[in-house]
Amino acid sequence: MTPIFGRLYSVRGGQPRRAVATLQGKTLILNVDDVETDHYPLEVVVFDDPLPGVPANVVLPSGDKFEPEDHAFRWPTQTTQNALERLEQNKRWIIASLVGVPLLLWLIIAYLLPSLALYTAKHMPDPIIEQMGIQSHAMLKRTMLDESTLSADEKDDITALWTSTVKRLQYQHQALGINRSYALYFYDSEILGANALALPNGDVVVTDKLVRRLKENKNALVAVLLHEIGHVEQLHSARMASQSALTAIAAATLFGDLESLAEVLVGTGITVAQQQFSQQMEWEADAFALENLARLNMPKSALGDALEAIVASKKDEHNSMEHSVLDSYLSSHPDTLERIAASRR
Repeated sequence: MTPIFGRLYSVRGGQPRRAVATLQGKTLILNVDDVETDHYPLEVVVFDDPLPGVPANVVLPSGDKFEPEDHAFRWPTQTTQNALERLEQNKRWIIASLVGVPLLLWLIIAYLLPSLALYTAKHMPDPIIEQMGIQSHAMLKRTMLDESTLSADEKDDITALWTSTVKRLQYQHQALGINRSYALYFYDSEILGANALALPNGDVVVTDKLVRRLKENKNALVAVLLHEIGHVEQLHSARMASQSALTAIAAATLFGDLESLAEVLVGTGITVAQQQFSQQMEWEADAFALENLARLNMPKSALGDALEAIVASKKDEHNSMEHSVLDSYLSSHPDTLERIAASRR
């Protein structure tokens, strides 16, 4: 066999040494620096798997490694390309991978991760749900919630209405088989305006502007609150937090940033506070509200009334339904006009 020139890398480190390897029968002969000559039976050395552009190294029993200078060289025992090497040199497979890999990633993100997120949310322990709610509530209070200016009587009236509603629907036990209470919290908020939102643990935030906007329409206020706890019953916040964490874990695994996983898992409550629900989730929460309005013998149109009032509030604040924060609201609550129409069918 023709001598193969290369370098010998010691397992102990240091500068590589010039070496020449030769195969004679079932023996590898290695000459180092034109001085040392060693003989190794082939069964005691390890040939690295051949990869395009990567040298076919030989690992000696001592752990030292011989690297051929010619990276295209293959040992006689490697004359047949392995499947991976053939694929990496096949132009059709290269082109297919350029299309297939992004498509696979999209399928994972669009379908696999949401399915895993739903499974995770359904089996998430209550202490984690509670901690997510506490974190997101604290985040909202720091960033966009101010002390309520409603009177004690106004708060008591709405709380009594809501307590009665929850009792009538028997949410906590018989109807839905859950063990969660829904507590109302009142805040003023220039950022949220007339709005309400429910956190994963069942805390429901109601803004002063929403209360005043729906002061003369208690059914609409109940509809809004039913919509918000619909998000909780459908595990929307938990699903979003799970999907966000799973996506980050997948990215960290693919790109090797495993140190960030702890931060991802700890920060799921902040994720809930920062994210908005998808179109499908909004429709699911609407369906929950409409179903339970019917059970309460309240008109389904109450939900439409509430949505119209919220949109009108945004219009009053910004003088145009085609601008600024109003656009932001409509983009986060898509198909608002369709949702209003659906509540009146």
